[in-house]
Amino acid sequence: MPQVDRPTTRFATSKQTRRRNRSELVRSSARGGSGSNDPEEKDATPEPGSFFEEDSTAIEYFSPSEKRDTEVPVSGKLAELPLFPLPLVLSPGQPIPLHIFEMRYRQMFQRIREGDGRFGIVMYDKDRNAHAAVGTMAEINVYEPLADGRIMTSSIGRERFRVLKYTKDSPYLVALVEYFDDEVCIESVEQILAALKEPLPQSGDQETSRISKQSLTLLERRVWSALGDVLRLSNKLYNRVVSLSKLVVDNSPETVLSIPEGHLDPEQNFHRQKLFSFAVSSILDMPVRQQQLLLQTRSTAKRLLKQAQLLEGARQYLAAQVTIKKALGES
Repeated sequence: MPQVDRPTTRFATSKQTRRRNRSELVRSSARGGSGSNDPEEKDATPEPGSFFEEDSTAIEYFSPSEKRDTEVPVSGKLAELPLFPLPLVLSPGQPIPLHIFEMRYRQMFQRIREGDGRFGIVMYDKDRNAHAAVGTMAEINVYEPLADGRIMTSSIGRERFRVLKYTKDSPYLVALVEYFDDEVCIESVEQILAALKEPLPQSGDQETSRISKQSLTLLERRVWSALGDVLRLSNKLYNRVVSLSKLVVDNSPETVLSIPEGHLDPEQNFHRQKLFSFAVSSILDMPVRQQQLLLQTRSTAKRLLKQAQLLEGARQYLAAQVTIKKALGES
């Protein structure tokens, strides 16, 4: 298995993570990327009543030994990709540097470079000895072979895909995959406001319709605000200066604040909102299986709702810690 180094600020949001490291809620990820081998992750499930409760066992897996019916419904673009199983989740838009040293993967990356530079990263679950059926296509942008045969690479996540079948399993996996994207749909006002624990508007159908049309805007602004609060409280609690990644900032709601509503291209704005949700996923330090659920969902609204819930919990925790620190007179 290759080494993965991603020096990015990550926000701990789960109870498991806070138990592992109560002294440091905001930390830089070390080798191992967004995944963790902590045993507590094995039984990590969303809290009761959470938005994703019904999906707690909904991760799609695909084992190399599985013989899936090839007559599955297909509606997207197909491609054949070499697969790179890793104990982590790569989001679209997210960079990932890799240190390749296993002989079979050296061979794979040499062939990738000679081809179109694309390969698939799928989450490997060692407890199930299976790969997630949904992964992310990555594109190599830096390829540096070393004198001893090892390879240093940097790639960036692009489109998501689901595995339809394996076409080769030696010396490395190759699969027929179908690309897919988030569905453009408007979540119900009741569902969104209930998840945000806000009352329904009392000003009639016109106000309800307005909120429905702006549901994603409401959600992404809530996430953006919570991110700012968590960052501010973290810096105050740990006496440090940490900023959000460029990927998050460049796709944030602030980038379109100066554009009048009537002049904002809906398709382009939806694409930005989707990338913003993935950028936030890439900095939330949560169990890898929850990250996989966020990756495979086809609803930008669901992804943002989950993030808003996680960040609200982190904000409350940090605020309490800052209050305790202040009461104890610590600097």
